[in-house]
Amino acid sequence: MTFQKNTSPDAPPRCPVCGGTMIRGKRDYGCSNWREKDGACGFRMPGEMAGRPVAMEEVRRLLRESVTNVLDGFVREDGTSISGRLRLEHGPDGWQTLLEPVPDSGAGPDPAADPAAGGEALGVCPACGGELEESPRAYGCANWRDADGGCRVTVWKIIAGRTVSREEAKQLLAGETIGPFSDFVSRKGSPFTASIALEKIRGEWKTRLIFDNSSSGPSGSSPQEAENTAEAGGREEKHEAVLGVCPACGGDIRESDRAYGCANWKEEDGGCRFAIWKMVARRPVSADIARQLLQTGHTDELDGFVSRKGSSFSARLKLADSGEGFRVQFDFSD
Repeated sequence: MTFQKNTSPDAPPRCPVCGGTMIRGKRDYGCSNWREKDGACGFRMPGEMAGRPVAMEEVRRLLRESVTNVLDGFVREDGTSISGRLRLEHGPDGWQTLLEPVPDSGAGPDPAADPAAGGEALGVCPACGGELEESPRAYGCANWRDADGGCRVTVWKIIAGRTVSREEAKQLLAGETIGPFSDFVSRKGSPFTASIALEKIRGEWKTRLIFDNSSSGPSGSSPQEAENTAEAGGREEKHEAVLGVCPACGGDIRESDRAYGCANWKEEDGGCRFAIWKMVARRPVSADIARQLLQTGHTDELDGFVSRKGSSFSARLKLADSGEGFRVQFDFSD
């Protein structure tokens, strides 16, 4: 099948199957002609590959050239980082976005997240002065554990459907306002334009979307209302703490009586069923453990689990995509 390349880097990205516009959904990129009345085009591209968000500019390049340049930040199942190219190909099973690891990469943790390894540090935490580091899903303070002070300064890599680059995160964490950017996407799938700032709000450091006086925020809100919208999806900021970003749809993860679950659980918001239960194999899962799991994809080794036969055991918890959605699984690897 001939690859219908996009020709202009500034033109809206076009579907190679039918020529429709590529848009960002809650989880993936897809053709705007997906509805039956528009032709029911099923072309899609992943919003995340190997633990790394795929940015719209990378989708544009794939559709223009069928391959990206070398990208950092992909993560193996064992937690080590690798670099690689993304390639868009058409084969017997249809269109596929493939990851091609760069030879000899991934021998250990990402040097960019470790200043001692020769990478450039992100900076100093504005709240506690700790080191700022990068994880697969966020940029944040290394002192996030309670034992180290429980600092919660975090810039998520996806905010309202838009990927925040490492350089942009450095600017935010240094106190700068960045933007405006025109590729944010509201919960209803509508694009909107805003700038981003990291500010201390009611005692907590949060990213904030800022709209100029001539534009409205997501879902038709006024600029004044839109300035109060937060993190992943343009939702109105609430007093409940956001533990992280849902790996399934990009929604907020919030605490309930029995679980840490996605705020998009209602059918009208997408019916996302992702949850981290507060009790796993008779062991309580704290909010800090849930945060670590959401931020890094796995936890430290935990004691106190009890099997069905009553035997105690230790294991890590990890997030795994089973093909039918993300689930929390035990990890017994060293």
